Amino acid sequence: MRKTLLLVSLLLVFLPAATAQSGLDCFAVIAGKGCTADGSVLFAHNEDDDGDVVVRFYRFERQRHAPGSVLTLKGGGAVPQPEETLGGLWSQMPGFDYSDIYLNDHGVAVASNACTSREDKPELTDGGIGYDLRHLVGRRARTAREGVEIAIAAVAKFGYADSGRLLAIADPGEAWVICLVRGKHWVAARVPDDRVLTVANTYPIRLVDPADRENFRVSPGLIEHAKSRGWYVPERDGPFDFARAYASPAARTDPRNFRRQWRAIRLLAEKPPEEGWDLPAFVSPQKKLAPADLMAVLRDHYEGTERDLTDAYRKGTPNRTAERTLCTDSTRNAVVFQLRADLPVEVGALMWVAMRRPDGSVFLPWYVGIREVPPGFADGDPATALAAHFAPEATRLGNPESFQVFHDLCDALDDAYGERFPAVRKLQDELERGFFRWQPEIERLVASTLRAGDREAARDLLTAYVLGQTARAVHRAGALAASFPQSP
Repeated sequence: MRKTLLLVSLLLVFLPAATAQSGLDCFAVIAGKGCTADGSVLFAHNEDDDGDVVVRFYRFERQRHAPGSVLTLKGGGAVPQPEETLGGLWSQMPGFDYSDIYLNDHGVAVASNACTSREDKPELTDGGIGYDLRHLVGRRARTAREGVEIAIAAVAKFGYADSGRLLAIADPGEAWVICLVRGKHWVAARVPDDRVLTVANTYPIRLVDPADRENFRVSPGLIEHAKSRGWYVPERDGPFDFARAYASPAARTDPRNFRRQWRAIRLLAEKPPEEGWDLPAFVSPQKKLAPADLMAVLRDHYEGTERDLTDAYRKGTPNRTAERTLCTDSTRNAVVFQLRADLPVEVGALMWVAMRRPDGSVFLPWYVGIREVPPGFADGDPATALAAHFAPEATRLGNPESFQVFHDLCDALDDAYGERFPAVRKLQDELERGFFRWQPEIERLVASTLRAGDREAARDLLTAYVLGQTARAVHRAGALAASFPQSP
């Protein structure tokens, strides 16, 4: 059986398409299951980071832990290990505290956006928790709601170490976001099934209802603390507005933030509001959304608007202008999680991942049930990579070979954006449309194999498909980059 599937993988490579961070890091869109075309929860995320960035992807497996064992946190505290932690897919950026992304074997996806708070007197215990928080959720949570409980318990014990952050946690049934303030204050909100949430780099959650525990969770003393600091005066401000009270005023009113959020709303919403910082947290989309719709948002540079400073690419790359665009030079990878409850999780949960920038790359369908990530996207094993995350040598190897292919394509695109973008767009359309056409059939075959009780064969088939299609995309991207004349 495995020899046959290996042959399938090789054939798929050649199938035709018919078949330390700045504070302006990341952008996200989350769509509830009631407003998507297939009933999935969709979670799209651009991971933005400045500096010398290396990106790797791993498949990690379940791990059993001895009774009494603990996980020592970067800040110095410790948490007990459960009897078993989960497996899944992990995107690592060695040396960075807040950039890793997870999709685990229960279909729980985790990523985050920097959101600067105004808290300057945080309560921290044992140095607080930062880097380790998403690892606790990604490796332990079996649902998004359980992920919220894991995260808020850790923050209640240690306090959040960074200025502020929005931690997004989604599963096939629902999505939640936790707005973390430095210290021990936070708000968690459920994304309504019929709404879309857009997130730049300031808290999007406004009015909250502490009594509605099905849709909100609030840290103890949240409102009282805001009153004591003078951030919330009921007589002046009216109903408590979390973002107005706790966000850094500079971040909350920064056009580079609210314009990106407004632009995504403008692309998706049924009735877009006026541009400005006072935007709603949740909006109704103009149509049922599919992964391709959110991919388009992640690739956006204000094309067709007065914010496009390149005059339709005539003035060069849109990734390095004075306007902070959704897709930009600091974007290191992009993902669209497609999480569905009507399929077995191995095939129902996948991450469409674009290496480097999504405007110069191809979204690849990586299912959580694969046995391994495709070659050329990792270095070594995941346990060693996790242990060496902050070691200087972790970044010296550079990007893995296949990831670098897309990195090089993005660089070549930027050298002559207007001339080369049509060829890149043609490659994206050809490959991604092929992936979408193949998706129902491969999922039907894998799901039926799983329901017949042959999980090993199903995972073999899924792995063969992903490895084959990824190899094909890497080959095509490398050939396109090589076809462009090199800069003098």
